[in-house]
Amino acid sequence: MDAGQAIGRGRCQFVRKQRHQAAVAQVVADRDVQHAQATYGHTPVHNVHVLESEGKQLVLLGDLIHVASVQLESPEVTIGFDSNETHARSARASVFKALAKDGSLVAVAHFPFPGVGRLRAAGKGFVWEPLNYSSQVK
Repeated sequence: MDAGQAIGRGRCQFVRKQRHQAAVAQVVADRDVQHAQATYGHTPVHNVHVLESEGKQLVLLGDLIHVASVQLESPEVTIGFDSNETHARSARASVFKALAKDGSLVAVAHFPFPGVGRLRAAGKGFVWEPLNYSSQVK
């Protein structure tokens, strides 16, 4: 890939990210309640966002987890991108425990499609249960 292709790809990813953020903002605007929960560690200002409507929750995890195959089984594992590994580890553990307990729907950026599902406790770690989806419109 030459520099022009890399720049073009970067622009496309940036535009997709902007469109995604605009779509999330619209969903937030249409929901009953939206709040942020501090989950500092990956960055000094990282938050998990919670959307609530009709008694149900959708929790947007952002960068709370990066490598599902490792961090679900061993949530104490951090990555080099975490600005404060101790806080990142603690935030992930407390949020995962709460989500596994209450069964809230979760949206995760760094998981395979569909990236929406639920966490279930399993031993010292967690299991990801992706949401069932269909390409059929009903």
